Amino acid sequence: MIRSFIAIEIPDFIRSQVADLQDEMRRLHSHVSWVAPRNIHVTMKFLGNIQESLVLQIGNILGEVSSRTRPFEITIENLGFFPNPRRPRVLWVGVTDRQQRLKSLFQEIEKGLLPLGFMREKRGFTPHLTIGRVRNSRGINEVVDKMRSYHFPSQSFEAKEAVLLKSTLKPTGAVYEALGRFEFKGM
Repeated sequence: MIRSFIAIEIPDFIRSQVADLQDEMRRLHSHVSWVAPRNIHVTMKFLGNIQESLVLQIGNILGEVSSRTRPFEITIENLGFFPNPRRPRVLWVGVTDRQQRLKSLFQEIEKGLLPLGFMREKRGFTPHLTIGRVRNSRGINEVVDKMRSYHFPSQSFEAKEAVLLKSTLKPTGAVYEALGRFEFKGM
């Protein structure tokens, strides 16, 4: 079985800005597990544990969807909390796509994967960059306050491909390996 997901990777200059934010938040000594900057991405669809035999079929679907998708601009801005700032479990940086192309891509991926037995996401699609997961509430109010006052600079980049990633969980954190890259070639 392969633990996998589909994502859009972010450029290094945004990873650097996220790392700066995380460094600032770490000083508060809260019980947050911070995501390694190299692992930060926009998750399009979490697939979970899949049979290795499905990788080729998933790749074919992503190839079809990507061939119809044009590169598009994504803006990284704002900070937030799931489910809310009073009881945060996930800390995130927001992802905005003014033309809704990210949402359309998500819908196309979901539709394409249905015949393989992947269910539609029940919670809907809220694109974001997960930067930390709250382990317990000690010190979290200070993190929430600091994130609310933190100025995260708005930055944009062009999304040019989707990536099928394998996730291997290790004691030092998750290690991701690309199983396939699918360039957006639509007109």
